[in-house]
Amino acid sequence: MSLLFSPAFGAIIHALNWLRLGQRRRATNAWLWALFILVAKVVYSIYAMNANSDKLTWSDGYKLMQFVMIILWYFCAARSQGQYIAREMRGGYRRESWFIPVCIAIIMFGSLGVLADSLE
Repeated sequence: MSLLFSPAFGAIIHALNWLRLGQRRRATNAWLWALFILVAKVVYSIYAMNANSDKLTWSDGYKLMQFVMIILWYFCAARSQGQYIAREMRGGYRRESWFIPVCIAIIMFGSLGVLADSLE
């Protein structure tokens, strides 16, 4: 889902999951990753708007930033959750439904798309 929506979405899901697993320190770390990713996106967007670059250049830069963010987030933070569950839970982990988080993400990203189009 992080590839479809954003690494920030994945970091938030991981933070909530860490809380569910009773790992507050790791949950805080995941929240910080989500914040870092969102701030980086805002800073890049502001820079791109002020740099007077064409839309194609902005889009390519954004895609590159998204790719770098997902690689950094996965190897620095996200992978550890899967390893923790495999090591500590040993098949005792109960997966939750993706329905509500995906619906929230679709509403949020759809709203952001409408907002971005109205600002042009």
